[in-house]
Amino acid sequence: MRIAAVALLVSAAVLAGCATTPEPAPPPQTGSWAIQASATAGAALAFTDRGGDVLRIACRRHPSDLYVASDRLAPVAGPARLEIGERAFVLTASSAEPRFSGTAPPPPALDAALMSGEPLRLSAGGRSLGPLPAPDGKLAAAFAIACRGAAQG
Repeated sequence: MRIAAVALLVSAAVLAGCATTPEPAPPPQTGSWAIQASATAGAALAFTDRGGDVLRIACRRHPSDLYVASDRLAPVAGPARLEIGERAFVLTASSAEPRFSGTAPPPPALDAALMSGEPLRLSAGGRSLGPLPAPDGKLAAAFAIACRGAAQG
């Protein structure tokens, strides 16, 4: 009887050691969204923390494109993705800057995606950033209006 009890305890200890522990959730991103507009360059929606761009989404005038940048990711070349909820926007990343940057033609679905209230992620070169909280509806709408103005200018 005593041998059976010891065997049971050893088996339980071995099984407990084999159990996988869930990975801890990533720490929540700190920072805040703000809109920045320039009469010559276009408009940007920036999630910043301590003065750095965690994520910058801009609609530029010249050239007319979507520009995405982050101080939190290293520069890469090749494809990248800006994901907002279930929507994904493919970017062409460039290693020309000392931080991640990528561009794409202006996507017509970006406005609706930003106003959806869904979290944002950026992935490039096997690394990812996010999830970041969605900008509030007023900022997203102001950005959409500014981008329309940038496209017409």
